[in-house]
Amino acid sequence: MKRTLRVLSVVCILLIAFSTTAFAAPAPPVSSAQFYDAYIGDDGNVYIAVEVTGYGSTRRATWDGNTVNDYDIEYIGSSPVTGFIYTYNCGPATIGSHPFTFSITSSNYPWNTVNLSATFTIS
Repeated sequence: MKRTLRVLSVVCILLIAFSTTAFAAPAPPVSSAQFYDAYIGDDGNVYIAVEVTGYGSTRRATWDGNTVNDYDIEYIGSSPVTGFIYTYNCGPATIGSHPFTFSITSSNYPWNTVNLSATFTIS
């Protein structure tokens, strides 16, 4: 009985060791962020899209110092997904200069943070 359990244990360990899920590669960390698009929509609001390569979990975006939330998220690549385009609705377009900041931290090692900022002028 002990020998049978030992053989079953070894077989289970080998199955786990050679399964594809045991060797699945982790999602790539965030490596870059860049502005993808900025426009004024039909509703009169400013929209800013940021393209990110890699996977991030903690995102923060501000417009004129105020936090803005995701409006839309698109995937880059198919299988596997290699990044994302995050679009933010920054609110009504008003004349003047408006600072926009964006930061994202990788979902996994090395947990790096990528920052992006620019000032957009509406005339």
